[in-house]
Amino acid sequence: MTDKKTQTAPKTRTVVWITVGVVAFVIVMFLVIYFQNLINDYFGDRTLVSYNGLVDKVELSSDSLVTAADQKIVGKPVVYKTDPKTGSDSPEVTIVQYGSFSSGYSAAAKDILNQILAKHGDSVQLVWKDYYANDDDLARMGALAAHCAGRQDMFWEMHNKIFSTEGGYNLTDLMGFASDLKLDTDAFALCLEDDDIDAQINKNISQAVQMNISGIPIFFIGQAEPLEGIVTFSKFDAIVRQELGE
Repeated sequence: MTDKKTQTAPKTRTVVWITVGVVAFVIVMFLVIYFQNLINDYFGDRTLVSYNGLVDKVELSSDSLVTAADQKIVGKPVVYKTDPKTGSDSPEVTIVQYGSFSSGYSAAAKDILNQILAKHGDSVQLVWKDYYANDDDLARMGALAAHCAGRQDMFWEMHNKIFSTEGGYNLTDLMGFASDLKLDTDAFALCLEDDDIDAQINKNISQAVQMNISGIPIFFIGQAEPLEGIVTFSKFDAIVRQELGE
C-alpha cells in the first residue's frame, strides 16, 4: 500500500507554488502601477503645457496629416489688432498659430512656417497667439520678451532668437537677445513689468480655453480644418495652396 501522505505531498507543493506565483505576480503588478504613478506625478508638471490637460504634441509619422478634429474645437480664432503678424498686409489666407515659447514642437514649426512665408508671403499672413499653462514661468517669460520686443517692431526677431535657443533660457539671456537685436534695453526691461502686455497675452489664452484647444502647436489655415502638432512642409503647403485656390 502507498502512504496517502506520500501521494498528496507533490500535489500540495504544486498548489503552494502556484499560489506563491500568483501572489508574487499581483505584488509585482501593484508595484509597477504604484511606481508608474509616482513617476507620472513627479514628471507631470514637466510635460503639461497648458490648461485642462493641454500637452505639447508631436505627430510621429511625417507622412500623415495631423488634424485636431478630436479636440472638438469651438469656432475660429479672433485676430486682434495687438496680435503679432508677419507676411502679407492684405492676405488671401491667414494662418493663426497657437504656441508656447517653452514648447519644443512650437519651435520646430518655425522653419516650416518661414518656408511657407518665403513661398507665399505675398498672399499669406501668419499670426501668433500665446497659449500656455498659468504656472509655466518659462513660456510666460518668453512671451513677455517677444511682445516687448514687438513694441520696438522686433517681435519676430525675438521669436526666432528664443526658438533658436537650446536648453532653455533665462532673463539674462533675454536681455542679451534684446541687446543683440539693438533694442532699447531700458525700455525693454520696463516693458517686461508692464501689466498691459500680460493682459494682451492672457486675452489670447482665454480665447484658446473658450475654443476648447487642448494641444499645441495648433494652426488655423484659412477655412481649413485646424492642424495640430508637427506637419511637414509639403502637407502645410498643400493646404495653403488649396486655400489659395491653386
